[in-house]
Amino acid sequence: MQCLRSMELSAATGAGSRSSLLAMGGRSHDMRQALLLAGCLFFSAEALCSSAWDEFLRQPDSIAVGPFLTRIRESGCDQGVTPSSQQVAALTRLLASGRRGTLAIRPAFFSTRCLDGGDLEDVYRALGRVLVDRPKVVLREIGSEEMSDGQVRYLTTTLPLTLVDNLAGQIAELDRRIARIGAIRDESTAEISRRMLHALSDRRRELDAIRAQATTR
Repeated sequence: MQCLRSMELSAATGAGSRSSLLAMGGRSHDMRQALLLAGCLFFSAEALCSSAWDEFLRQPDSIAVGPFLTRIRESGCDQGVTPSSQQVAALTRLLASGRRGTLAIRPAFFSTRCLDGGDLEDVYRALGRVLVDRPKVVLREIGSEEMSDGQVRYLTTTLPLTLVDNLAGQIAELDRRIARIGAIRDESTAEISRRMLHALSDRRRELDAIRAQATTR
């Protein structure tokens, strides 16, 4: 059952139950029961939507990913399919699992439409690592998502947490990403490559300025 249809059915059922109970006399007790029933039905449908992520993350494969993406796209961010923090953690682990993690790239990009705060940063950080290993795939997905320059910069320049206090390591990682993207010769992703290289070069200059200031103190 599709998430959106489930929630529409729940809303209709809840409304019908509420009307029936109100027709019985409109007593406050009946109203409380009606609201409780509608709430239970709503959250049951939301749990069904959220379980789509659990099902995919539990057993990701090339057969499951298509129906999964269709299911969450039909529902949208406001229909209970935004992944939880626990699901984001499982998603980022899957992205880091080598070839098997390729299956998680498109779902990860979809999730960035709905996430914010630390969860969004975690997904961008994980996609940044994938960028080094499978840059062509990431470039194609950025193109299909029609990401803004700010989003491209965020994804491209968000570095591993292990490099937070390692300025030389951060610069080396940026250089590695610049080399990987710069080596791609594909007209279909040329504009995305240009935007990513621009973001990386800007960040590289910022870090060079920080390093220069540190050496003059």
